Amino acid sequence: MTTARLLVLLFGCCLIGPAKADWYVIGAAWSCDAKQGIFSLVGVTDSNDEVAEVRPPEGFERLAEGESRVSCKLRSANVDAIVSVYPPAARGQGMGIGYVSVDRMQVDGLPVFGYPTPFNWELPGGSKALTKIAVLIQGSATHVRICNTDGCRQTSLAANPVLNRTYQEVMTALPAPDRQQLRQEQRVWLKERDPKCRTAVSHQRNNPIAFLQCIMSATEDRTIRLRQLQSPR
Repeated sequence: MTTARLLVLLFGCCLIGPAKADWYVIGAAWSCDAKQGIFSLVGVTDSNDEVAEVRPPEGFERLAEGESRVSCKLRSANVDAIVSVYPPAARGQGMGIGYVSVDRMQVDGLPVFGYPTPFNWELPGGSKALTKIAVLIQGSATHVRICNTDGCRQTSLAANPVLNRTYQEVMTALPAPDRQQLRQEQRVWLKERDPKCRTAVSHQRNNPIAFLQCIMSATEDRTIRLRQLQSPR
């Protein structure tokens, strides 16, 4: 811990909380409330200043150092994530307060982020630090809410089950030769979707939900295309 205290003084620029304490170590905690239909990942901070310290909320489990695989079965959605927590680094490596990375997060197979994403951590001039990620069941739809130090943004994943249902309906209605062609076309679309969205939102550093919104927009467009195949020829 002595090394961590020294390096936070050297790299205090990376801190997202009030700069009062002598040392900080950041981390993350998660919760899966199947009854309420909420999965949450939140940032936590150890500090020698009670004002700056952020402890896990009641009912949350703090992630240990290293790679953690977490999963949550909600009423109508499955959440799977890989989150890595790194301890404070050796001197000169620019990670004096530690580092948290959401390496992967998926909701029913849909990627939430296009790349491994820093969490509870930021550098000057970079993206605003993410402070909370939540997956919520609201009514019959699944929503993802992502918060950074500027506020929260939310998007619905309702387009995904609509696409899946439409695809199955079209496949059932098509003659056998056309089914194989559509199946191949769908595989190509899925393979190209994520890379296209990564490129499309690469400049939107401070819109944490931009990638997922792009995925949903592409999903809606694909559903329209499939519905056209249902129209009488």
